[in-house]
Amino acid sequence: MTIKLRKKDITNQFRYILEFGYCEIQWIESYLDKLGYTCGTYGWNADIYYINNDMCLVTGYRPFGNLDGSKLFKNISLDIGEFFKDNDDFNCRKNFIKMLFNKIYLELKE
Repeated sequence: MTIKLRKKDITNQFRYILEFGYCEIQWIESYLDKLGYTCGTYGWNADIYYINNDMCLVTGYRPFGNLDGSKLFKNISLDIGEFFKDNDDFNCRKNFIKMLFNKIYLELKE
């Protein structure tokens, strides 16, 4: 079940909001924990994925955020691709992706 969220609630709750365009991270979305979605006058805007209490990802037609997720993600997408090549276990992949995004989070906090 997904929950309709407001942009205002997301920006108030999370310090780091990684913004991704539509289909930029579609190949890893199934390994992330979906928090909900936003919509507006023209319908669906974006999906919101939870990383930790301080960080989330926003991806869609009209995403929003305070960080360019594509720039930050570029460095780790190669790591994910290599790991996926050698490992097809869903839970291992999910944990690996969470670990990489938490690594980004720790770098942002410095």
